[in-house]
Amino acid sequence: MLKIILNIKFFVLFMTFRVCIAQPVINERYTLNDESNAIFSTVLVINDKYFVSGFQSSLAGFKDNESSLSFINFGSVLDSIKIYRNDSLGLSFMSQTKMIITLDSNLAHVALAASVDYPYSYFFIKMNKQGEVLNINYFPEFYTEDSNEGKNPSTLIQSADSTYYGIVHVQHSENYLVGFTFFRLDKYGNLMVKKSYYGDDIEEYNALASASMVQLNANELMIGCAYRKDAFETEDRRHHTRLMKIDTLGELIEEVTYWEDRLSFDCNSLTKTTEGGFLYCGRIGEYLPETDSRQYNVRIVKINADYSIDWEFRYGLPVSLPYSNLTKILPLNDSEFVAVGFTPGEGGILGCLLKFNIAGELLWHRKYMKVPPLGDGGEHQLYDVELTPDGGFVMVGQANDRLGYTDLPGQKAWLVKTDEYGCLVPGCEDDDLGIDNPVKTIQSKIYPNPAQNTLFYYHHQDNFEPATITIHSINGKKVHEWQLNTNDITCEVDISHFQSGVYVLNAVNAKGEVLSSEKFIVE
Repeated sequence: MLKIILNIKFFVLFMTFRVCIAQPVINERYTLNDESNAIFSTVLVINDKYFVSGFQSSLAGFKDNESSLSFINFGSVLDSIKIYRNDSLGLSFMSQTKMIITLDSNLAHVALAASVDYPYSYFFIKMNKQGEVLNINYFPEFYTEDSNEGKNPSTLIQSADSTYYGIVHVQHSENYLVGFTFFRLDKYGNLMVKKSYYGDDIEEYNALASASMVQLNANELMIGCAYRKDAFETEDRRHHTRLMKIDTLGELIEEVTYWEDRLSFDCNSLTKTTEGGFLYCGRIGEYLPETDSRQYNVRIVKINADYSIDWEFRYGLPVSLPYSNLTKILPLNDSEFVAVGFTPGEGGILGCLLKFNIAGELLWHRKYMKVPPLGDGGEHQLYDVELTPDGGFVMVGQANDRLGYTDLPGQKAWLVKTDEYGCLVPGCEDDDLGIDNPVKTIQSKIYPNPAQNTLFYYHHQDNFEPATITIHSINGKKVHEWQLNTNDITCEVDISHFQSGVYVLNAVNAKGEVLSSEKFIVE
């Protein structure tokens, strides 16, 4: 079975640094508790495991939602799963924020819950590293006392004094204005402060949608928002980035709105820089009057300490709104960062990882896919990324096979582990942005070699043309074939049924010319 990977919410993974050795690359989808819809939304690393937080639900459709914590070792084996419900209240968990490591080395997150006959409710959940619940604080009137309907939690952070700060999305149930609720909890998860902000008018700027928050100092926090006019008429729609500085009681200190961006849809992963400014990622749109439509690119923006925009760069193909986004920025040091998300490409929506520096220069980019790109079957979203002890990256999200082309059809949790260059095949960094060797036309790599059950094949062309990939045994018998329609791609091939021996992998263009040829051994 061929699986394609292009190089560019309730589960958590942990891994404690013991020995800094290379961990194997991973590109796996997971089903939890038999058949289910499942999403990994957060990953962290401790010991010899990735702990992943997320949520799952029964098929078909999202019903009986459950919050979960999964344990996956470096070899991709799903060791165990913890499922969290609130059966005594008759509620199902609906969504979960990014889980964090607390100051006392436990885990905490907030969750949204609901049922058919009960309004949205709010939970603070703290667990130890074995997934055992230490305490759950339930706030049944968190939303309803402000006449709000609950939406997804957005951010949770813990301050040096052990208190927690966070924001959750809301919509007012009477005037339908979209907003967010800022909250502060004590170290036990008890509610201390709660304050809501909304859009101005249902006919004008009806939404103030929070996306991320960062703590500036002991007394101040900065929230990144989208200030939106969600007009039905496409040309009247407006989305502007807004920064809001608040104190620890949720009171507004100052705000800055960037009116020049007419369709700035997100302010994800607001990140402080060493010179006092900020980075954020998300999507930026453009209105197309000839088709009365909009298209969006993912982008990264740097803001100076005086709130002026220093630079922005956009990435990937423009596409309609749901099919691209950058969701998290991970600082590697004071001057280098990676951003994770998803973007359109040949064969579907692809997970992506970008490395860039503080000057706004793109250092390398990778794209990833798990489901074969047949029809409309491949949808891949990555939501979180963390460093691994060997200097690589582990990413989580969801990979959807809507048409059943694989043995795991449906919406499944997804985990990708790469080396320090974002490569699933070692050496793919040789082709970064096509500038390392301008005279090179074809670059192909196979990993591992010798191989046993799975083979990764990486393919790059400076001037791309579609190709047919064939695998022949040493005596010339063709044993596998597939079409290659996308550049800078890693193909994952199931070779578990191959006999032991030597094989030849060829890339052939439409004229029958061999573009590249690689030998490998099956043990």
